Amino acid sequence: MESSNPNQTSTSPEFETFINPEILQFNDGDGALGFRTNGEKLILGPNSINKYARDFSSNVGGDMAIIKTESGNKYVFAGGLVINKDSGRFFKLPEEDVEVTVGKPCVIPGVGTTTGVKTVMLHYFKASASSDACQLDISSPFKAIVNLIEAIDNEHLRQ
Repeated sequence: MESSNPNQTSTSPEFETFINPEILQFNDGDGALGFRTNGEKLILGPNSINKYARDFSSNVGGDMAIIKTESGNKYVFAGGLVINKDSGRFFKLPEEDVEVTVGKPCVIPGVGTTTGVKTVMLHYFKASASSDACQLDISSPFKAIVNLIEAIDNEHLRQ
């Protein structure tokens, strides 16, 4: 089931439930969908019903996600990689879907198991201010991700 509304509660597949996603808008106009309510579940991968969480394999114009854990680690899904922003280590994007539940540890195949997930952000849009969005007085973290992916590609450091 696909809807043009990314905030719609899921009925299929059974795993995904969007309880209270927020539309976030950074001060540079970039936006994200934020998930931080305990129990919210989503799939990162090709079988996600959320169209912003399906294609992390593309370097240009692909989806991007940031998982922040209770320990403070940030895991980035983008450009065909999973990057642990805190350790600087990166891994090839798993072929299988990654199931994420806010408030619970997340198993990322080939990477490991995180501490409990605190938040998930999906890159959402670049547009003028939206009255529905929660306005944040910080720059988008997604621009730094694009730069990081480009640096990794330029150095041919892919595993």
